[in-house]
Amino acid sequence: MLDISHRVKAERDLETQLKRFQALYHLAVAMTAERTLEENLRLLVDKSRELLEADTSFIAVFDEKTDQMPIRAYSGATQKEFKKLSELLSSRNPLNGASLHQEFGQEYLFYKLNVGGKAKGSEVLVSGIAVPLRIKEEELGILWIGNRENSSFTESQKELLTLLGSMAALEITRKKDEEALAQSEKQLRLLSSQLLSAQEVERKRVAQELHDGIGQVLTGLKFEVENIIRQTPVRVPKKHIALLESLIPKIQQIVEEVGRIAMDLRPSILDDLGLHATTAWLCRDLQRMHPQIVFETKLELEETEITEYRKVVIFRVLQEALNNVVKHSNADLVHVHLGKQDGHVKLTVHDNGIGFHWDSTVPMNGQ
Repeated sequence: MLDISHRVKAERDLETQLKRFQALYHLAVAMTAERTLEENLRLLVDKSRELLEADTSFIAVFDEKTDQMPIRAYSGATQKEFKKLSELLSSRNPLNGASLHQEFGQEYLFYKLNVGGKAKGSEVLVSGIAVPLRIKEEELGILWIGNRENSSFTESQKELLTLLGSMAALEITRKKDEEALAQSEKQLRLLSSQLLSAQEVERKRVAQELHDGIGQVLTGLKFEVENIIRQTPVRVPKKHIALLESLIPKIQQIVEEVGRIAMDLRPSILDDLGLHATTAWLCRDLQRMHPQIVFETKLELEETEITEYRKVVIFRVLQEALNNVVKHSNADLVHVHLGKQDGHVKLTVHDNGIGFHWDSTVPMNGQ
């Protein structure tokens, strides 16, 4: 006769540990899917009950705004039990109370708990164990499992619950970081929008001052020179009149240059006539300066479908894209298309010039 009880126990323990490892692996994989925080915490409490063979489990998370710790996910509790548990968690230190008898261990709390008072049967939770949800020194909440009869918990169970608590803490932290990142992105978009609006306001102001101020002064100067020439006596030598006449085209050139700068800063046509007219003007102006390039436009979007703010954004994108085509593409044909796709505004600039690889600066033939 051989006593093989130790070997059988070791085999059973090994099998149990293997099942736990597989369950934890599948849980970790499931939590990487696109789920909400509540859904993942529900997976955790369900798996805690399953692995530790408990009657109920819940996760409570500290709320810094209310200084309380509401339950975020629970499993196996009746409505009455859940209500009692919520009452016990009305403060940041829910495990300190007359109804709780605690024994502090390494990283867990073991206590006997009666949340049902004189209630009978399944509404009475007698014993439980809790681990803090902790990242470094930050306490995020607790993970708790409970039974409806007196229970003792092995060191292996405590370690397993601690591991599950760490997974919950990581998930809560990850979701907080995602929310913080989303908020930062939202604020960045808002700041970018405000910056663009401020730039456009300043561009509009400078363009108007150039047009109404310097432009009008130069135009008036041109008229005065022309008037002086007309009123100059015949006895004045022609060479002196020729000097004045030579100033007229130069002044006209300056007037046109000031007008071009004002239009580049903020074309008044965008405010007066809209995006369609501005797009047509921009293409005509570029074709006048670069006659070797043919610009074709197809505008299928109604002016009423675009807000004033988006008109400015679309124009600036188009302006930069066409300037890049003129400077770098060596193209002789450019198509500009403005339309809608899946409810969104779609702007396409297509040319037959040289392109480049996305992952390098090596030129290539194509679009």
